Amino acid sequence: MKQISLFLLSGLVLMSFSACDMLNMPKQTHDDMSSMKDSTHKDMGDMQANMTEVKREGKMGVALQNILLDENTQYLYPVPTGIMPWAQALADTLTENEFMKLMDDWQRRINQIALTCDDIGGTKTNGVCGPANLLAESDHKKQATFWAMAAVSGLMSQANIEQAIETEYTEGGQYNEALYGVLAARQVFIQSILMDNMLMQKDVDNLGKIVQAVQYAEQLQYINDLSFTSDIDFNLTMLFNPDFQMDVKFDPSVAPTEWAKINTAFQTSLKQQYKTEMLDPKNADGQKLVDLKNEVLAHLPSTSIQKGQQK
Repeated sequence: MKQISLFLLSGLVLMSFSACDMLNMPKQTHDDMSSMKDSTHKDMGDMQANMTEVKREGKMGVALQNILLDENTQYLYPVPTGIMPWAQALADTLTENEFMKLMDDWQRRINQIALTCDDIGGTKTNGVCGPANLLAESDHKKQATFWAMAAVSGLMSQANIEQAIETEYTEGGQYNEALYGVLAARQVFIQSILMDNMLMQKDVDNLGKIVQAVQYAEQLQYINDLSFTSDIDFNLTMLFNPDFQMDVKFDPSVAPTEWAKINTAFQTSLKQQYKTEMLDPKNADGQKLVDLKNEVLAHLPSTSIQKGQQK
C-alpha cells in the first residue's frame, strides 16, 4: 500500500513539474522569439551598414582613379570642369581623417614632383634642363594636383572642415601642417571658382542663387575669423619658370569683397525681382530674402550699411 502511495505521489510530483513547464512554455517561446528577432535585426543592420560602407568605398575609389587622369586635367582655367565631378564625389564620401590624409599626400606629391632634371627624364645642356615640354608637363601635373586639392577642399562640407580644424589644430593632429594648405586652397576655390566664375558670372537674381551665395560667403567668413590666419599658406614652385610661383596665402579681403558683391545684388537685380515680396510680411520667400539681406548687411562696414539703407 505504501509502495502504491509512493508511486502515486511520485506521479503527482512529476505531473506538477510537467504542468509548470507547460505553463512556462509560452513565456519561454516568447523570449526565444524576441531574442531571435533582436539577433536578426542586428544581423540585418550590420549587413546594411556593411553594404553602405562598401558603396562608399567604391564611390571613393572610382573618384580617386579618375580625378587626376590626363583627360580630366587638360583644362584647369577658368574652371577645372573635368576635376569637379570627382572632387564632389570625394567631398561626399571621405571621412574627416581620410580627407586630411589625402590632402597631406597630395601636398607632398606637389612638392616632390620632378625635383631634378633626371626625375623627369630630361637632359642638361649648358646647365639648362630640357626639353621644355617635359618641364611644362611636370608643372601642369603640379597645378592639376593643386586644383584637385582645392576642389575637394572647397566642396567639402563645413562640418567636416570644422572637425578637421578641431582635430588637426586644436588637438594637434598629425596633419596639422597640411591643414594650412587646405584652408588656403578652400578660400581660393570658393571665391574664384564657385562664386566669381560660376555662381556670380551672371545676375544673382533669384532666391536659390542668393541662398547659395550667402552660404559660400559664410564659409569664407569662417576662415576669416580663425585665430591662426597668418599660418594659412601654400605655394608651388614651377620648373619651367622657377621664378614663377603660385603662392596661395590667406587673403583677409576675400570675405568682405564677396559680401559686398552679394549686397550689390540685393540693391539691383534682387530688388527689382522681389520688391513686392520683400515688402509683404506674409510672403515666405520675401521674408527669407529680408533675413538674408540683414545677414549680408551685418558683415559690411557701417558706412556700407548706411549707403545701402539710403538706397
